[in-house]
Amino acid sequence: MRTAQINTAQHITTDMCALPGLKLALVVDGCADFAFNGLDCALGKTPGTTKNTGALINLVRPELCVQHCQPQTYAKTLSVYFSHDWLLQSLQNTPAQRLNMLEQHLSVHMWEPSKKALAIAQQILLTPVSGCGVPKLFLESRCIELISEALLSLLDSAPHCAGAMASPDERLIRAKALLDNCNCAPFSLQAIAERVGMSISSLQRHFQCNFHISVAQYHRQQRLKRAIDALKNEHITISQAADLAGYSNTANFSTAVKKKYGATPKQLQNTL
Repeated sequence: MRTAQINTAQHITTDMCALPGLKLALVVDGCADFAFNGLDCALGKTPGTTKNTGALINLVRPELCVQHCQPQTYAKTLSVYFSHDWLLQSLQNTPAQRLNMLEQHLSVHMWEPSKKALAIAQQILLTPVSGCGVPKLFLESRCIELISEALLSLLDSAPHCAGAMASPDERLIRAKALLDNCNCAPFSLQAIAERVGMSISSLQRHFQCNFHISVAQYHRQQRLKRAIDALKNEHITISQAADLAGYSNTANFSTAVKKKYGATPKQLQNTL
């Protein structure tokens, strides 16, 4: 289990090695961005949304987890890891096809925590961590309640995913086209959901199921692609490309480009 309280006036990046297992990530207050080897997750009350978003992230092997905090960011975060052995033993009566997520590296299930779940997470954050005794049992029971709610959300969505992947909805194609043409306009998940006639939660769930990528991750991926295309073809500066991709810090932009393309912005710029 890992907790953090962030209140920063400048852009900061923290990283840690995440071990194999199922990671439950929640932002109790504020918002935060996590990245695992190019997989981005925007959690909490992100811009353009009114609801809190949590995530289940499955890791088959260790991965570097990077958390980005933008200037003037405030967030209380909670991350809990559950081993695959413990999960499979606890869910032994669940049909195997509904647990495919546990076999796929970096598979993600976005989840809208209930008020009760957020209250439980707040209790965990306020409880002193102890290696034994009543506090330890209390924390374990609270963590089990959280994973139970998140797994129910995962299992409830499994049949919908199977159907959605068979025939992509025209509304999802329209949503994808809107994201493709978003350019530098402020990203509003709520506005996109309204334009295609879907709720935010339905758009997030079905977009992930059909395209195997979250809406926020796809938006960032496309912005990064447009920035690199402009860097190579329109002779803009690296600083301008970083701004086009949504990065206020060129060093973070270079890191993202290196991870995605295996080369620095300068190297890509010189391939002309």
